[in-house]
Amino acid sequence: MLKDFQKVYGKNTILFRIAEASLEKPSATVQEVIYPIAGESTLTNLVKEFKSSGSGYKNQVHTLIRSSYGGHYRRMLPKLLELLKFKSNNTLHRPVLEALEWIADHRESKQQYIILNDRVPIDGVIKPKWREVVIEKQGKTRRINRINYEICVLQMLREKLRCKEIWVEGADKYRDPDEDLPTDFEEKRNSYYQILGHTQDAAEFVSQLKSDMGAALSHLNNTIPKNKHVRLKPQGKNRISVSPYEPLPDPENILSIKSSIQEKWPMTSLLDVLKESDLRIDFTSRFSSVASRERLSRDEIQRRLLLVLYALGTNAGIKRLADGPHGFGYRELLHVRNQFVHKDSLRAAIRDVVNATLRARNPDIWGEGTTAC
Repeated sequence: MLKDFQKVYGKNTILFRIAEASLEKPSATVQEVIYPIAGESTLTNLVKEFKSSGSGYKNQVHTLIRSSYGGHYRRMLPKLLELLKFKSNNTLHRPVLEALEWIADHRESKQQYIILNDRVPIDGVIKPKWREVVIEKQGKTRRINRINYEICVLQMLREKLRCKEIWVEGADKYRDPDEDLPTDFEEKRNSYYQILGHTQDAAEFVSQLKSDMGAALSHLNNTIPKNKHVRLKPQGKNRISVSPYEPLPDPENILSIKSSIQEKWPMTSLLDVLKESDLRIDFTSRFSSVASRERLSRDEIQRRLLLVLYALGTNAGIKRLADGPHGFGYRELLHVRNQFVHKDSLRAAIRDVVNATLRARNPDIWGEGTTAC
């Protein structure tokens, strides 16, 4: 759908020039009058933009979402609602919670349509642009398309969770926003605001934020032509090209550590250490594919994961490591990097390595501490 969408700027100016040229030469052909002002590609993009922003486009988007949700994800929803407890500190967002309760109470129902009544939360839940998709008319009766209603409720829940207007009991990232504040915030509100350098006047804060954003955008716009590290590409998916950061200097003690390791294990590389650690701990089992299935064997995935983790950990880069004698190309290693290496899996693997280190080290030398480098 994104391929069919082309944004056209200056539509009012184009329309004025077309109208002006048409009045000057009313008997001329379209190709003679209009095409010199707005070429065929511009007119084609105008048509695409109109089709991609109207009600037909919205219905198409909702149809695609419905087919994915109704055929697969909907079966998981009742179990998720049983496990997660959603709450809010503001009664303004209570309709979303009531809608979730209504979905949970009617999870055993097989009805496709529900008669619209006061017991089904609508205001504050269904956005105006989706109401004609959710609420259908059958004669004089208005009814709710149940699957479409559930989709809109989940979309609204996602928005409220992102800004923590609704939070999840027992969660970390989506926890109660009051837990983000110091316990003595109310008593020391003024001092905390002074430390942060913010005003308590909401209007002044918004005005200053707008001013800072405007200044930053103006600075970006004015410096891009002379910025050697930023390049605007005329085509392609990513139009803004930014050069990578300069490498950070080596830590002060890294040379001493390398020398000590070289003296004790002169023929052992870091990749051998990484491989030996995995043979003992099996931390690569923490990495699973985000795809629906894995075609590669686990041994093959393990070998590629070790190479990718070594490339990332040493900052050598996947491209440089792909030139080695291991038999894996750049695209093969990059596929494993994109499909398997993610934040949660990395944290779990690091946790296994740290726990194994704490178990292995001698407390007579290192003490009973619970930290590891």
